[in-house]
Amino acid sequence: FKQPPLLTDEEIAEVLKVADELAKWSADVYAYAQDEAVTKGKKWDGFKLVEGRSNRRYTDEEEVAQAAQKAGYTDIYKKTLIGDGAAAWEEEICRDTWEAGLQAPGQGDLSAGIG
Repeated sequence: FKQPPLLTDEEIAEVLKVADELAKWSADVYAYAQDEAVTKGKKWDGFKLVEGRSNRRYTDEEEVAQAAQKAGYTDIYKKTLIGDGAAAWEEEICRDTWEAGLQAPGQGDLSAGIG
């Protein structure tokens, strides 16, 4: 594959026409292959089935906090802004206050058939 800056405008247009379908199809192929490997032991040259990444979590956060404090740790909590991103802030605080703060401009998204 050519690097994007090396593509002509015509080549970019052709890629954009099929990119979404190609991404979906490749994800479908990957999911199928993974299912075949897990359920039927299917193998492909150059690939192997590995254990998935686990997201380790505390079973009892309060118990962990007490143990950490007992061991002498004092700064054990992570400080974050409330909400889940800018949209949550708009809902939780006054719009005038929000608009006075820093605000990133919206980013465009390419869409076929427009223009």
